[in-house]
Amino acid sequence: MPHIKNILFVLLAVAFLAGCNKAKNDSTAENKSPDTKAVGEVVKINLPTMQCATCKKTIETAMKKVDGVNSINVSVKDKIATIDYDKNKTNQDKIENEITLIGYDANGKKKNEAAYEKLEDCCKIGGH
Repeated sequence: MPHIKNILFVLLAVAFLAGCNKAKNDSTAENKSPDTKAVGEVVKINLPTMQCATCKKTIETAMKKVDGVNSINVSVKDKIATIDYDKNKTNQDKIENEITLIGYDANGKKKNEAAYEKLEDCCKIGGH
């Protein structure tokens, strides 16, 4: 019986120490300087060449791969993407460029023609 008590004591001590270490790490994470915190920015991108739900999926998939993009909401009806991003990692110009590289106009920037030609027919103007 004393052997079981020793094992139980050691397990409790390890659990206690692990919990204390976790609490220390959590408080350290909260005390980061303001320069390292994510700074969110929201931008609306006009997508005049977007045509359908396939376009929406293509744009959302591409934007999720962009470092710094936190979320995206694309409205096919309004032809607008609302994008929340970390301005410490990316900016509106880079986001617009990424959209043009997959074949869509973004605000005033023109689509990459080679990428546009590779889109599904339904995603091309007049392709429905």
